Amino acid sequence: CNPNFAIATFAANTKQFSELLPRVAAVRFNACVELAMYDQLQSDSPALPKRDAAVLSCREQAATRDRLIKEFSVLTQYFTALGKLANHDHAGAGASAQEAAGTAGSLVGANSAISGLAGALTKAVLNAKTARALKQAIELADPHVQAYSRQFQDVIAPVLSAALKDQERELTALYTDSFRAAPPNRLLLYRQFDSDTRSIREARQLVEGYSALMAEIAAAHGRLYANRASLGSKETVAGILHDAAGIGGQIAAIKAAAH
Repeated sequence: CNPNFAIATFAANTKQFSELLPRVAAVRFNACVELAMYDQLQSDSPALPKRDAAVLSCREQAATRDRLIKEFSVLTQYFTALGKLANHDHAGAGASAQEAAGTAGSLVGANSAISGLAGALTKAVLNAKTARALKQAIELADPHVQAYSRQFQDVIAPVLSAALKDQERELTALYTDSFRAAPPNRLLLYRQFDSDTRSIREARQLVEGYSALMAEIAAAHGRLYANRASLGSKETVAGILHDAAGIGGQIAAIKAAAH
């Protein structure tokens, strides 16, 4: 039974969520840009829609995208540090903690879950030797991991889904008008409509999959926290490895569906 190997595996598998993040974080921004381009198409102007103008009209959504990327970067650095502590790389964990603190500090407006997670990681790494730092990191970080997971599921994911719903509604209206106006091209229009709405369905599936993944990561980390006093037991190690495999499989499934 090697708890350090199990925790390192859990951390390595879990931090793979960052590979999906750019697409998830950009969902609301992309939907905004598409909506702005639909608006240009429905105007009286004969010109083709200009993407640059659409992008400029979505500055707020771009800022939200960038903020999400930074918030999840802190979460990524936490799991990176956890893996490094498990592998007895205290210096590497310290570098991750420093990066997490810098990213959290650069956020405009407080997010208590993210700032708390960065602070917990810094405290664990700076105030304890490697063996104790690993357990302390789990103890101090768990409330913040749980809080950010709930925040994503209850606040962020619904906002992203709502943006996709708006985009789908406006796209359907646009195609409906075109369908009525050009009967000879109905089959071509239908195929194009199906292609355009497929990208929205895929984005919705990605958001739903990511929300479920965040719930599973939080649940697995909660079990790690609950069993922190018995990390060396055979049952605990087996449970950690089971969670690591489950999260790895979940991420692989989301990646496969996103392509």
